[in-house]
Amino acid sequence: MRIAAQSAASCSDGLDSERQGDVGIGRRALHLAANSQVPIHLPNDLEDARRFGQFRDWPVSQGDNLRFQAAGSSLCFLLHCGAHGCFQGPGEAIDFLCEYARDRKYDLRFALEAKPNEPRGDIYFPTTASYLAFIGTLAHPEMVGVNPEFAHEQMIGLNVFHVVAQALEAGKLFHIDLNDQKPGRFDQDLRFASESIKPLFFLVKLLEEAGYDGPRHFDAHAYRTEDPEGVWDFARGCMRSYLILKAKACEFAAHRGIQDLLAEIRGSGEPVPVYTRAAAQQLKERDFDRAALASRRLPYERLDQMLVDLLLGAG
Repeated sequence: MRIAAQSAASCSDGLDSERQGDVGIGRRALHLAANSQVPIHLPNDLEDARRFGQFRDWPVSQGDNLRFQAAGSSLCFLLHCGAHGCFQGPGEAIDFLCEYARDRKYDLRFALEAKPNEPRGDIYFPTTASYLAFIGTLAHPEMVGVNPEFAHEQMIGLNVFHVVAQALEAGKLFHIDLNDQKPGRFDQDLRFASESIKPLFFLVKLLEEAGYDGPRHFDAHAYRTEDPEGVWDFARGCMRSYLILKAKACEFAAHRGIQDLLAEIRGSGEPVPVYTRAAAQQLKERDFDRAALASRRLPYERLDQMLVDLLLGAG
């Protein structure tokens, strides 16, 4: 399996020559030793500003969360907006960055990552849905998408499957951060699928069946107790769990009992027709047997147990 190694190397801009050399050596070593790709860079140019409290009300402020992501022939620039409570200026800031990229002829896109309540209690764009609404107000919405993170949506109890489905439907899933999270806790960034087996099964199933071809980035951390070898155990665990859930999604699609039950639940539902006056008139004239519709059995409990059996290897 080809490993897409994720690097925490700092961006070379603003670094002294010795540190720049270290970054370059590290990247070359990964390429040579593991035949790996290093798609993510983690610039730390605002570290002093973050440490000493400057720019605390920037509309677009990243500190140690600003990254470049290689995505095919283009670059995707990941950032947060309004993470420090500021709600004036994010649109102008993103418009400025888009115009800068266009003026310099950069093949560059921007992916916005939502976070509900860190580093402050009130954040202007707390969810991916907030960004999807915001993007439509920009001068160049085609250059801006979203980067949902499982933990950030899970920590406030949202359905991450629905969040990502909305981003896919809008054509705005530029990047995704995969990890795990216990709802209602601080941002934990746990090993992928170490807690939320069923929600992450549906997320992996969605990504694979929707044909998402962007990066699958594991934004997670090993337990603080781990030594260097344990960190590699953690990294292998993230990738192994994703591949297991991908295989389970294929089993789900091929499972005759599950598919028969889905067909029963869905019934003979008809697609919504394209509007015409004739179609509207036919709908007005149609008789619906409400008693029959209400009495139709919907065996979701049985379906859910079949999925649990499949995930646990009992089905």
